[in-house]
Amino acid sequence: MADSSECDWKLVQEYTANPLADNAEHDRKIFRAQNRAERKIKADRVKRRSRADRNVKPASSSGSRDRQTVSRKPGVCYNCYNPGHWQNERLEKKRPKLSKLFVVI
Repeated sequence: MADSSECDWKLVQEYTANPLADNAEHDRKIFRAQNRAERKIKADRVKRRSRADRNVKPASSSGSRDRQTVSRKPGVCYNCYNPGHWQNERLEKKRPKLSKLFVVI
C-alpha cells in the first residue's frame, strides 16, 4: 500500500491508526486514510513555506518603484550587536587578509 501511493508511509500510519471501519468498509477506510495523509503532506509544505517567508517583508508601495527596500531580520547580530542582519550575513565577517595586516616594504 505504501509503494502504490505518493503519500508513502503516512498513508499506512493513517490506515492503521484509525480502526473505525470493519472489513466491509475496507475501501472507504483506505480512501479516507489517503485523504488524511495528503492533507498532512500539504500542511507540512505550507508550514515550511511560511517559515521561509516569515523574515521577508513586502516592499512598500509608497515612493518610486525603482527603489528597492531591504528586508531587515528580527533581532540583532551576535557579533556586532547591530540590528538588521545576522552574524552569518555580515560583509566583513571574514578575517582580514594578510596584506592588510602587514605593510609590505
